[in-house]
Amino acid sequence: MSKTRARTAAQKRRDKRKARQATITLAGGLKAPQRPTGRDRRHTNQQEDDPMQTAIQARMRHTGLTADRARLDMAGCAVGRRLLTDRISDAEDLWQAVRHLRSVIITYDRAVRAPNRHAQCLRIMAPTDTMHADASSPPPDERTPEERDRQAVTAYMALQGWLSHADGAARSACLRHVVDEPDEPVRDWSGIVLALRCVSDGIKGQKLQWRGRG
Repeated sequence: MSKTRARTAAQKRRDKRKARQATITLAGGLKAPQRPTGRDRRHTNQQEDDPMQTAIQARMRHTGLTADRARLDMAGCAVGRRLLTDRISDAEDLWQAVRHLRSVIITYDRAVRAPNRHAQCLRIMAPTDTMHADASSPPPDERTPEERDRQAVTAYMALQGWLSHADGAARSACLRHVVDEPDEPVRDWSGIVLALRCVSDGIKGQKLQWRGRG
C-alpha cells in the first residue's frame, strides 16, 4: 500500500472515530453532544471563558471604547455608552440615577400589575448551580406584599416629583431612552442629562432646583 493510500485510510479511520465521539446516545434514543477533548476542548474553553466577548467587540466597533470600558455595565445601553464617550464630569452620578430610575419604575410596574415593558429572557438562561447565601448577600425581604406595593408606589411618586423639575421634553426623552427604548439611538441628549441630574439630586437628598429649559 502506498503512503498516499495509507494516509487516506488513516484519515478515514480518524473521521469515523470523530463521528462516533461527536454524539452519545441517552436513554430513550436521544442524542447529546459528546464532551470535546484535546485541542477541541481548549478551543471551546477559550470561547466559554468570556461569553460577553462578542458583545464587547461590537461595543468597541460602534463606540470606539477600549476593551476595559466596553465591559462596564454602563456600556450596555445607549444612554450609558453616551455617558462613557462624552466623559461628563458627573457621569457616575448620572449612571446611578439611570439605575435608580429603572429600578423604581420596574418595581412600580410590578406593584400595579402592569405588563412587562420588555421581552423576558428564557428560563434556560437562568443559572443551574445551587443558589446559596453568604455574608455579602442582601438580607431577606420580610415585608408583606402590601408593604412592598405601597413602598413601590411611594418611590414612584417621589421619582415623578424629582423629574418635574425638568421640562416636559426632557422628562419624555429621559423616560423613553432610559426605560422604554434603552437601545434606541439617543435624541435630545441635553434633556436627558437635565432630567437625570434632577433624579440624582433627589437620590442625594439635595434641595431640588428647576433644571428645565425655558
